Amino acid sequence: MNATTLDVPLMARLRSETRAAHDAAELEFDLGAVLKSRDAYACILQRFHAFHTQVEPLLAAWDWSTLGLEFEARRKLPSLNADLASLSMDPLTSHHPMPSFKLSSHAEAVGALYVVEGSTLGGRVIAKQVRKALGFTEANGARYFSGYGTETGAYWKQFSHAVNTFGDQSPSDWLPIINGAVMTFAAFQHHIG
Repeated sequence: MNATTLDVPLMARLRSETRAAHDAAELEFDLGAVLKSRDAYACILQRFHAFHTQVEPLLAAWDWSTLGLEFEARRKLPSLNADLASLSMDPLTSHHPMPSFKLSSHAEAVGALYVVEGSTLGGRVIAKQVRKALGFTEANGARYFSGYGTETGAYWKQFSHAVNTFGDQSPSDWLPIINGAVMTFAAFQHHIG
């Protein structure tokens, strides 16, 4: 990695290096179709649940306090469980996980958490559209997409600062962080598609 590469903060590099993977995953998520019916919406929540069921335990295995982050507050499965219960739906049990998906290092886990945390920003936009089209709110089926509520921006800033600090301290971990993010986007695409 040369000096020019290190002049760019890690978060900016992550955004740039994962753009294609992000765009491919986003194409799998057809919001228009999701908003057409309660059943379509419930189905996508089940698929998000399947994704987080695979990723969240892998993320929980790492010590996030070294980055100044509290992982418990960032878990997504409780919100998805609440949403599915509100819609009287069970978690998706028939979707096959990707057997090759694993996070072999803390750096890869940082990349995976970048994808998971980044989705909360887009989720806030989706929550507004869900409310308008289907009438679901944070209290009755749209808790997951509501992210951290009014604290979503603050959580993202805290995460961004932690990642940039981690990148400054461990420049050799940049490539594994980027690879972790790309793998996680692929896992997301697999579950949503």
